[in-house]
Amino acid sequence: MKKITKSHWLDFISSPFVLALPIAMGIIIALPDVFQKYIVTQTYSGVADKPNSIEEYRDLDNDGYSERVIAFTNELGLASIKLLHNDGSTIDQWNFSGKYPCVSNNFICADLNNDSIKEIYVFTLQKDTLYLHAFNPFTGGDFIFLNKPVSVIDKFKDSVDVSMGSALVADLDSDGFNELLFIVNAGYSKQPRGIFAYNARKDTIIRSPKTGAKLNHPQCIDLNEDNKPEIYCSSSTSGNYADNIAFPFNDYSSWVMGFNEKLEFLFPPIKFDAYQSGTHIATIQSGGKNRIVVYFLNKSKSPDPPSMIALMDESGKFLRKKSFGKDGLNSDIPYLIATFDYKGEPGLLMNTGDNSCILLDTLLNIVQTFTGFAPARLRFKADLDRDGEKEMIFTTVNNRVLILRPDLRHPVHIKVDNDPFSKLPLCISLKKNGNKLPELFIKPGNKAFLYTYSDNKLYYLKYPLWLGIYLVIVAIIWLILYVQRIQLQRKMEVENRLNALQLKTIKGQMDPHFMFNALNSISTSILNRQNESAHRYLIKFSNMLRLMFTRAGELTATLGEQLKFVENYLKLEKLRFKDRLSYEIDVDPAVNLDAELPRMFIQLFVENAIKHGLRHKKGKGHILIKVTQTDGQIRIIIRDDGIGRQAAAQHPDGHGTGLKVINEMTTLFEKVKGIRITYRYEDLTDEDGDAAGTRVVVEVPVVLPELTDGA
Repeated sequence: MKKITKSHWLDFISSPFVLALPIAMGIIIALPDVFQKYIVTQTYSGVADKPNSIEEYRDLDNDGYSERVIAFTNELGLASIKLLHNDGSTIDQWNFSGKYPCVSNNFICADLNNDSIKEIYVFTLQKDTLYLHAFNPFTGGDFIFLNKPVSVIDKFKDSVDVSMGSALVADLDSDGFNELLFIVNAGYSKQPRGIFAYNARKDTIIRSPKTGAKLNHPQCIDLNEDNKPEIYCSSSTSGNYADNIAFPFNDYSSWVMGFNEKLEFLFPPIKFDAYQSGTHIATIQSGGKNRIVVYFLNKSKSPDPPSMIALMDESGKFLRKKSFGKDGLNSDIPYLIATFDYKGEPGLLMNTGDNSCILLDTLLNIVQTFTGFAPARLRFKADLDRDGEKEMIFTTVNNRVLILRPDLRHPVHIKVDNDPFSKLPLCISLKKNGNKLPELFIKPGNKAFLYTYSDNKLYYLKYPLWLGIYLVIVAIIWLILYVQRIQLQRKMEVENRLNALQLKTIKGQMDPHFMFNALNSISTSILNRQNESAHRYLIKFSNMLRLMFTRAGELTATLGEQLKFVENYLKLEKLRFKDRLSYEIDVDPAVNLDAELPRMFIQLFVENAIKHGLRHKKGKGHILIKVTQTDGQIRIIIRDDGIGRQAAAQHPDGHGTGLKVINEMTTLFEKVKGIRITYRYEDLTDEDGDAAGTRVVVEVPVVLPELTDGA
């Protein structure tokens, strides 16, 4: 078996297929979510039929098509109901004496006489009395009754303050006819506070005992299995009733209350002594029996009693309960949203307040945590896509409508453009359209929208798209690596050619003629007993050899290093030519001696000057090397007083090989370092016009170091 080495791992990790994975995943995550399994499509956008109205769609005649019920205040300031057909045409309008008592829950559609057509029941306030009205919209618009007194409202500063709580229908006395249950809560007016029941068959209204508690969220369920549902209510603290006021059950505490069909207490109300606080209840099945889920939220500064969740039986006894912050539940206090069957088992859905929610079983253990959505209130359940399963429609705390499937998968959000200054509640209902898809009706403020919910036809295209994104990134990375490899290969070729040129230069420098002449000159000094001179020149010769060979693998050398090398070279040549050669090296102090040049670059020009200019001159010769720096350039001047280029070309060794090497060296240096070196030859003449030598002017751009942030 072949051993996997570190090199193999590096090759694997650096392959385009591996490098493309995190990039592709990042792009896929950042893509807009157009490939959800389910989508909503806006089918209508407009304004409310009446300003400042409450509008709902209800299938009143049970024909599979919903009518549009509009509750508004008419021009006389009186309560009115307008009814529209499914297609938007008007059915009729009904006006009532009095005004609506509050902004919501002022009417309810319910079939109390069992004729398969829902009547509309309307609440109005006239002076200090709450009245109930009813009419059948499909029997010629007849009123069933008008101005049925419900209760007198206490006055507060010569006015009344009352709101209508949630309403529902249930057959309390098991006679086959439903009763209408509704909650009335006075505010500063103190009374009434409680739950009321209207029996249409007996034409009577009964109410629960007077309390100071502010009731809400009634639930009807038969817990004791006597074929009669009981009513259970939660409450919240409004801080209007202290214990010293005549009515029991103050609203500085939260309560859970249970009532029988006569609206009498089933058990002493359960008190949660904390202000501010609230309770919430829901129904669930546990162990084959119906139970009540009680959730208590303590918003006060005191941690006692702690927020908790519990299962309760018909007698008000807690079967099991858990407090938040202990008992295995997170200290971040969630709140109860809904109870429902999750994968065939009853579950409790709770919002944790951080864009996530938890699912609890009936033992109050956390089953699963869901992220990416945070429902706040279950509005209703409906089969929006007609697939046989009912979706759950929630509102959230961030002005959105959330649609969840029964398995809590594939959440779909609808952003609601609500008016922050509007006091109107968000209206949500279902518009049934016969055999067509139903539409979700959403009315924020005075705007109105309709949406359909369906499968996303593009859902399965996301997989080939993801694969395509991955393959494109693989191709891009492969192309980048390929280009880098080509560039690296070309750079290596350039460096190899530059090294070859430098080696060629070294060979030219160290040819046998030069070496033998230098060594002969040194040996002559020794024979003439000029030991000190011979020793000095031998040291310079060895230094020059060391400089050439110890850094032969490098492409560049600094200007200072090259000038030092040239000086050693000229001293050796001076020993060779004796008094026939003199030289001068003049370097301006402002010159940057750390500037890089191709190795042996200056040496090539100096060698050419000696080889072609001074070697064939009769008499003494002189070389001047002058280095200055101005205007961002280093200028190197190499001047000799030799025979000139024209005369040098007549000699056998004047074939210009050195110039070819110099040209190729500057070209390769520019490719490798990005620095363009220029040079030019100038022929010098005396006063008579005769050749007086040659001057080379070399110009090198000064590359400044990059400044850092701290520079």
